Amino acid sequence: MKQIIYLCCLLPLLVQAQIQERNIYESAVEEVPENGYYNILLTQQLVGVSRDNRLEDIRMYDASGGEVPYFIRTEGVSQEIQQWLWYDLLENTGKDSINRIVLHNPEEKLIHRLLIVSRLADVNHSVQVRGSNDRDSWFIVKQFRHITKRTSDDQIHEILTVDLPAGNYPYYEITLRNSGSSPLNITGVVNTEDQQIYYTLSPLPVFPVVQKDSLDRHTYLFFPDLPQDFRFDRVDFFLNHPSGYFRQATYAGGDWFTFSLSSGSDNRFYPQTMRLTRENYFRIDNENSPPLKVDSVRFYGQDRYLCAYITAGEKYKVVIDNQQRDRPTYDIEHFRNDIPSQLPVLETTLPLVRHEQVEMQSRKTLWIERPIVLWSILIGVGLFLLWICWRVMKQMKR
Repeated sequence: MKQIIYLCCLLPLLVQAQIQERNIYESAVEEVPENGYYNILLTQQLVGVSRDNRLEDIRMYDASGGEVPYFIRTEGVSQEIQQWLWYDLLENTGKDSINRIVLHNPEEKLIHRLLIVSRLADVNHSVQVRGSNDRDSWFIVKQFRHITKRTSDDQIHEILTVDLPAGNYPYYEITLRNSGSSPLNITGVVNTEDQQIYYTLSPLPVFPVVQKDSLDRHTYLFFPDLPQDFRFDRVDFFLNHPSGYFRQATYAGGDWFTFSLSSGSDNRFYPQTMRLTRENYFRIDNENSPPLKVDSVRFYGQDRYLCAYITAGEKYKVVIDNQQRDRPTYDIEHFRNDIPSQLPVLETTLPLVRHEQVEMQSRKTLWIERPIVLWSILIGVGLFLLWICWRVMKQMKR
């Protein structure tokens, strides 16, 4: 009986589920004195509400509602930096003078060098590396060899360099021996890759950061007052700590990347374009050290432009509609190399959101949604309840 009543309660929801809210964001474009091609700077607020990093749901319209052809332009690369990428360690154990580490390479990227980060120890090291596709069968990659070490920038850690034959196993096992009688204190295993830094990055609004130091020896940083979603290409940490520190950290909750906070660096990081939402957070691994005090976190987004032909005196607007599923194809895309990159830049206003109620795409009606079935269920439930009431009253008269 309960199941039938629940089903009747859900029937109105089946109908309501066919209606959903559609959010449309609009930014006005600065007017121009003469016809020509212009670079139209998109605000970070507008970039943040787009469905994906490629801005496939963005459109530009003139005053009459006509679609204006454009292509997306970003500024060139100014330099490359070497970014540390921390691996997820599935195992990190030590006994006597041996450490065993199993790391995960989920994207099966090509690896030819690993950097093992360890607390300083006055011992000699040798290492063996094996690879696996499933963590059951292991294959030799590097037999035991002595390895070199260097002191890190914070002066309390050392970096052990392990050169490997190039490979892309999803799992690697590192067996590390030292000349002492106890294992090393391994902080993590990293790789390096060159990343591009762009000429211009615009600061995102400053958001208050909420810090929570957990009993699991991690510090979590949240942004609950975020007014909307954003995208960022650089993040800066400002910390207040009385002594040297070196901590592994992760950005998680959707998009994610790993990095290290160190008193010997500027704590400025350039991940590939990341989404910033209220669900995302930073997690800092404190190990046995006291938590760091994070004063603030600042984000920056890469400047992105629409390049389009603008008519003088005409009003234009840039629109992001998340219901747009098809990437636009314009003729102007084939001539982008013929259009100068140094063009006048037009500003756009902060986006205004418009809410619309739209019907979902039509689908085949379920048998339970047919009127005769719905009325039959309702009448049946009513008759069943009347029968129950009649039985109860009959028993009370006895």
